[in-house]
Amino acid sequence: MKDEEILKKLHEFSDYLDVGNILSYLLRKLGWACIQILSFLVDGLEGITDSVLGVKAFLIRPKFKTFYEDSTLFICVTGFFLSVYWLHVDYSEESQS
Repeated sequence: MKDEEILKKLHEFSDYLDVGNILSYLLRKLGWACIQILSFLVDGLEGITDSVLGVKAFLIRPKFKTFYEDSTLFICVTGFFLSVYWLHVDYSEESQS
């Protein structure tokens, strides 16, 4: 590529190019380091919570799956009646005020 072609491309993409300085470079590196540290901490906390609570192991147990499959209708009906009761209580409190 000739210098004129390079200059033409630089002018063509000047909206996307930015002249950097040492301050912006250091701030970018510091921000990226903070993001990596936070990512490491979140990944570590996820491992701790999974091992302590055992949520994954509990949800994949065959007994839990059969219980959930057998009682899905009961859970849905109970949730429906509880939500209707909650709406009734909430509406009756508003009408008394």
